[in-house]
Amino acid sequence: MYKRISESLDLKSSSWVLLGILVVALVLRLNGLGDHSVWIDEAGTSSLVETFLNYGVPQYPSGEVSYRSMPYILVTSLSVYIFGMSDFALRLPSVIFGLSSIILVFKWSEELFDLKSAILASGLLSISSWHIAMSQNARMYAMFSFLYLSTFYLLFRYEKSSRPRYLLLTGILTILSLLTHVTGYILLF
Repeated sequence: MYKRISESLDLKSSSWVLLGILVVALVLRLNGLGDHSVWIDEAGTSSLVETFLNYGVPQYPSGEVSYRSMPYILVTSLSVYIFGMSDFALRLPSVIFGLSSIILVFKWSEELFDLKSAILASGLLSISSWHIAMSQNARMYAMFSFLYLSTFYLLFRYEKSSRPRYLLLTGILTILSLLTHVTGYILLF
């Protein structure tokens, strides 16, 4: 029966399957998103975002200026600017990056293997408790994960097509990864 169902899937229905996976992932990531108060590391993000929006400089209450994870601070500042300062607005960018990672895993798995593999890989990522937790956290981890995956995907696309634009985008995303989290240096190797 599974074989008949999978054989009947075409490009149009694979979009519906991905949409279904994303709906499940979105529900799991939005569940209780603004219900819990921020924890200590998220409070640091909150301080940096608040001072960046108010004074143009990301600064901790101690007065220490920090440009660590600046791409994430910028994106989160935009969310807070649009929705106002709240736990939900602080965590929303991570939800978006988490969902984007699921889309990327689907697309890449489908290119590398087949549609069944794409459904399995993105489906498992969508219900991964670790990935859900990182996607509900006002920290840079979901963004870094997305940038990391994107960098390797673009490198894969470059190897497949030799188009210079993929190499250029790989370089840009590597720099963004480095600016988002210190472990981005691994991409240089």
